[in-house]
Amino acid sequence: MAALICIISILVFSLQSFSQTSTDSLELKNLIQSDYIALGNSDIDAHIKNCAADYILIENGEIWDLKKEIEYMKSKSGLKTIRKDIFDFKSLVIDGLFAYTVYELKSKITRDNVTKSYHWTESVVFRKVNSSWKIQLIHSTRLND
Repeated sequence: MAALICIISILVFSLQSFSQTSTDSLELKNLIQSDYIALGNSDIDAHIKNCAADYILIENGEIWDLKKEIEYMKSKSGLKTIRKDIFDFKSLVIDGLFAYTVYELKSKITRDNVTKSYHWTESVVFRKVNSSWKIQLIHSTRLND
């Protein structure tokens, strides 16, 4: 009888853990996708809300903090931008208050009626802050197709 109770307890705990991991996985994927919408719309407030206070972006060999990225967003805010992104998530790992994902990103970005296609491989580190996931670090490598 004790063994049966032990097995049932393990199964219930495993299902709860799996359910939480699935919820977190979906939340993390939605977070990065919604942040790219914010970036495309030059929505600085939404981007700040999505990021940890000590957020870092590594792109094209440069290291940007949140302040530098906001300056860049402000410089592009007057341009009419339409951005369409396709994410292909390769992996997503959650370990306590930290998580990371690796994905390919293909984007079509139209600015002032000129459309360009881009392709990146990116990795993102997330950190849970006050029970909400935040983007800690994005490392972006542009691919030449």
